[in-house]
Amino acid sequence: MKLGLCLAGGGVKGAAHIGVLKYMEENNIKVDYISGTSSGSIVASLHAVRIYSR
Repeated sequence: MKLGLCLAGGGVKGAAHIGVLKYMEENNIKVDYISGTSSGSIVASLHAVRIYSR
């Protein structure tokens, strides 16, 4: 099964997404697809670069 994650827009939500992604990483929850809108897209792209450039 594949897991996708879509992050919402909004300044405060964008900051909250960082905490959610950190929690998911600490608990070994892997995301196969990630997308977002507005600030969510910024967080999604930064997360993708961080994870997939290792």
